[in-house]
Amino acid sequence: PRLLQQAQKPVTQHALQQQLERATGQSVDLERMGKIINALLSRDLVAVGNNAQGDLMLQVRDQSEVKRVHGLGKEERLVLQLIEAKGSQGIWQRDIKSQSNLQNLVPTILKNLEDRKLVKRVRTPDSKHRMMYMLYDLAPQHRAFLTESMDLDTEFVNALRGRLEKWAIQRRATFTVAEAGAHIAESKISKVELRDQDIMLLLNSLVYDAKLERLRHDGPWTPDTGEKDARYRPLRSAGLPNGLAELPCNKCPLVDVCQEGHEVSPSSCEYFDAWLKTVDEW
Repeated sequence: PRLLQQAQKPVTQHALQQQLERATGQSVDLERMGKIINALLSRDLVAVGNNAQGDLMLQVRDQSEVKRVHGLGKEERLVLQLIEAKGSQGIWQRDIKSQSNLQNLVPTILKNLEDRKLVKRVRTPDSKHRMMYMLYDLAPQHRAFLTESMDLDTEFVNALRGRLEKWAIQRRATFTVAEAGAHIAESKISKVELRDQDIMLLLNSLVYDAKLERLRHDGPWTPDTGEKDARYRPLRSAGLPNGLAELPCNKCPLVDVCQEGHEVSPSSCEYFDAWLKTVDEW
């Protein structure tokens, strides 16, 4: 797997095919390539997964990892591959059962993988009584505004935005991200622990929606001010011109991680598509 080693990061099967054709100057026999990949998988020399588009991704395992997975049975490899494919998102045990068709064998297999420190169980803040599994060395993905199926929880986001807006109006004074976060924590509206960054995304979405105004201690906020120096207060003026206040990106707390090729992207956003259809009506 020399080409995979040179890549030093996961590559798609199609990209690997193109690299082989450039290196050899010949077209690649896909059937033979598939057999080679399966042989590498059976020897635990490569790991597989899927990107956001569902494309098969391949990556060479380092020697320490090869030793750790050596000797796994066919069923154990299958379960490990399912967990690897989900990365830091993690996967529920019920999904492992349904996708592997191993059913009653899964708990025993997971226990064996845990004992070998290949995978670990993780309790998520929004599902404390249910377990998800991920690779042992990975950290859980922060999912404050995501549902169990990793979709944006619009009902939860709107509830938080409404709470913050009402509190800001009643407060009648400027406030910081920390003060807004303390209010949300005291209200117990969220079962998930929200970070300052999460609160900031909610507040900024209210700013873009012309509900709040962002300031600094000595005057209007500018991009050079820095988020930590920003203060907020209700905005009583009219909304943004030309329908920009309705742009869903302004309200979305995942806007900072929205990027083409990622799990959250403009091209896969149903809210952005719906907004585009209204552009001609402005």
